[in-house]
Amino acid sequence: MATLDTLNVSLTNARLVDGFVRAANDAGMTPEDLALEFLAAQGKKYSDGFRYGLVTSAEFVSRFTGPEYAAIIAAAEPVAIPAPVYQTPTAQEQADYDAAVATYEALETPTQEQTDAYTAASDAYFAITSTVTNQAEIDTASTAAAVANGVATLIGQLTAEKQVSFDDPRVEPGLQQLCDLGLLTAERKTEILTYARPEVA
Repeated sequence: MATLDTLNVSLTNARLVDGFVRAANDAGMTPEDLALEFLAAQGKKYSDGFRYGLVTSAEFVSRFTGPEYAAIIAAAEPVAIPAPVYQTPTAQEQADYDAAVATYEALETPTQEQTDAYTAASDAYFAITSTVTNQAEIDTASTAAAVANGVATLIGQLTAEKQVSFDDPRVEPGLQQLCDLGLLTAERKTEILTYARPEVA
């Protein structure tokens, strides 16, 4: 005996096929899609009933070892993103800017050349004062915060559910994310998603 990963069936009773064709036409579907939807619904019904790949959220969490779960919770801790720190002009740069401002404001009718000179001095000054000196630190923290938020969201969603289905579209990608972060191994991911499956009699 063995388990099945794929189920291929053919319906050869013409009268039953006719019923699927009519139902599919009424539903705006192909007969194959309708049959697949019907089989999927029945498979889910019995799979849920016999609890194949279906556990409570507490049971799902218990599949992690203590150190694994502790590491996951730690990875979900919020990361503070530092406020930007702007560059302070040197004494000479400040004096040059102040002089440029005073000179320009003293002009009753500045020429285009004088306006251009003032604009250049002003642009240079604000290029200095708008430079963020800790941008690398901000970028690093922002990346870490995004990762932590992703882990926290995953754990929050799964533990908030009364039951966790292993074919939930969030589960496998979520565990893979934990693998990518080094919080789980590929082998442990497989073990966590393993359950006793029925064999063909």
